[in-house]
Amino acid sequence: MNWVKENKFLTGYIAVMVIGVGALGYEVYAASSANDEASDKYTSQAAEYNRLRHLAPFPSRQNLESYDEQKKEAAEVIDAFEADLAKRAFPLEPMTPSGLQDKLKASVSAVRTKAESAGVALPD
Repeated sequence: MNWVKENKFLTGYIAVMVIGVGALGYEVYAASSANDEASDKYTSQAAEYNRLRHLAPFPSRQNLESYDEQKKEAAEVIDAFEADLAKRAFPLEPMTPSGLQDKLKASVSAVRTKAESAGVALPD
């Protein structure tokens, strides 16, 4: 008891630390419990999703017609996407190696003349 009276600050600091550690311990326990519950819920829902995903549909005429409709819709969407993509593609022009060299030389000379007119020094 004599030590507590002599070291009031240290005693208070230790008391606050003990209370703080206790509060943090409670928070960690509560978070762990919530994590376990969420993990269990996720596991059960994932198992149910995978079970439903891998079930084979009942072989009926209605399911076959539904499957055919979905297949046709997917084919239409894919065809529309391919057509849109074909519109956006750059046209390819056949080129010989000498034609490529000629275009390259013309581009280089155009860049050099533009740089000279703008006063920009290009490296050699």
